[in-house]
Amino acid sequence: MLSKSALEERLDEEINRAERHGIALSCLLVVIENLEQLARTHGRELSEQTLAHAGRALQRELRRFDRVGRPQRE
Repeated sequence: MLSKSALEERLDEEINRAERHGIALSCLLVVIENLEQLARTHGRELSEQTLAHAGRALQRELRRFDRVGRPQRE
């Protein structure tokens, strides 16, 4: 899974590529509801495991050149 900076860099590259070639670009943002409540109730480790599991599940369904990343909240 890409870090925030690596994800931002990759997204910039893909936006530029799409503009150069005049093609569409898709980006999927997945939100896991109540993750903070999960962390408060069951601990931060479980919420991190949940994110990791979701990332692995997404990665299994993507094409070889697609990427999964985790942007951090500001």
